[in-house]
Amino acid sequence: YADEGTFHNFTGRNHSMEEIEPSEYCMCSTEIVLPPHANHHKTTFGGQIMQWIEQLAYIIALKVCKNNPTFLGVDEIHFKNSSIVSDRITLQGICHILSDAVKHT
Repeated sequence: YADEGTFHNFTGRNHSMEEIEPSEYCMCSTEIVLPPHANHHKTTFGGQIMQWIEQLAYIIALKVCKNNPTFLGVDEIHFKNSSIVSDRITLQGICHILSDAVKHT
C-alpha cells in the first residue's frame, strides 16, 4: 500500500534488501484511440491494447528491477467492453513482490 512508506525488494544475486519508493510500483498511462488503432468497425484492435499493456509493464519492471526485463507472456485476457476511435483508455500497472522474485500484474 502506498501509504505504508517504502516497499522492499530483494535484488541482486546476493538478495540484499533495497528500499524502493511506492511510486515505482504503480503507474498509470492514458492512451487515445486513433484511427490506425482501430478496425473497419472503428473499435480498437485487441493487439493494440495488449501492446500498450506490455509497454506499461516494461516501464514499471525497468524501474523496479533496475535492469533489462524480459516479457514472458500472458495467460489470458478478457475485454469487458469495446472502445472506439477518440476514446481515452487509462491503464494502471501494479508490481507485486513475491518472496525474492518480482511478479508484474
